[in-house]
Amino acid sequence: MKRKSYLLIMALIASVCVAGCTAKTGENTSTNPELYSLSEISEGAEADAIVQIAENVYVPSQQEVSGDLDADAQAEIEEYFLGSFMTENEEVDLTISDNGDGTYGVRFGIFRLCSMDEGVGTYDEHKISFTTIDPSGEPMEGVIYRDSENSLTLKITNSTWGYIESDTEYPGLFRV
Repeated sequence: MKRKSYLLIMALIASVCVAGCTAKTGENTSTNPELYSLSEISEGAEADAIVQIAENVYVPSQQEVSGDLDADAQAEIEEYFLGSFMTENEEVDLTISDNGDGTYGVRFGIFRLCSMDEGVGTYDEHKISFTTIDPSGEPMEGVIYRDSENSLTLKITNSTWGYIESDTEYPGLFRV
């Protein structure tokens, strides 16, 4: 949802910028095919459709991507995911390590509740999806994703253990 909101805002900003440039030059985007107006395309469209239009229009800057998806993914993993993290109140700690075989070790602990040391995850689509074993010996699944420029969220997506429900999130994990 955050991504959709962000893209919607970016689409609206782009639309205003293009409209302002068009007004200054006196050119009409409907008669000049070289000019592009997001506002004309998105007029009357629903929010999800505008997000889709914005995703199709957005072109990352050269600083954001190198053109080599594997290198970009590895750079994101190293810069944002590998290491030790903790919430400000020290309630949740998380450590992500490179296993050297394309998988990542995921260890996390929740103060006075549990310590999960056997997690194994893979990186895809800007997140690490992992499986671990809960204290009752059953599998538990989760994802780790960036929630800001410098913090992560740990989300338990599937749990049968009574002390952590599915879809429980632990946001605000900062590097220590």
